Amino acid sequence: MGKKTTNMPLLIAIAVIFSVVGATGAWMWTEGDYSLGYSAGMAYQQSLVDTTKPASMSTSIASSTFADFSSEVAADGSVSAEIDKSTNITITNDDDDRTAGDVSVILYNPVNDKEGLDDDLEVDSTEYTVISGGGAYKLVHDGEYITNGFVIGDIPPGGEWTIHQKMTLEIASAGTYEDGQSYACHVYVYQGDADYSDVIDFTVAT
Repeated sequence: MGKKTTNMPLLIAIAVIFSVVGATGAWMWTEGDYSLGYSAGMAYQQSLVDTTKPASMSTSIASSTFADFSSEVAADGSVSAEIDKSTNITITNDDDDRTAGDVSVILYNPVNDKEGLDDDLEVDSTEYTVISGGGAYKLVHDGEYITNGFVIGDIPPGGEWTIHQKMTLEIASAGTYEDGQSYACHVYVYQGDADYSDVIDFTVAT
């Protein structure tokens, strides 16, 4: 019977080569994953660093029911004489060390595109004005929003602004407004640097 021979040294050499190649491939795959994970982590960390956090603000309105035009709007929805209703709002930066950056007061919220007035009030005879520092700044003019609003600028930690605001109904024909209605409305204090809005609620009665 013939004797079966095995080339043992050759088999050992092949096994060693496959082991080295396999280990190298595993290291390269793992290193690739590590690099990918590290890059993703750095990108996430960078996004956190670049995000501006809003300052802690408190806002208040002297009278949330100041805009009561129920006596001036007639039963047919007309207004016979121009009338103003006004109040103050106060904006305070309560943060210990963070400046509220690029602050403005707006009736239109840039964060979620929400408008401050009810649709029934967005007519040509509606005006909304902020008065501060001797100037008058329209937030709504002829029923149209002024999207830049009234720009305050930066409010440092502990800083406070009090501004006067008024809503005006000009002379209007029958059917312009609805008599006997109450509308939930909002004015926004927007921190432009952080793209963040605080909301001040008020009601308008017609």
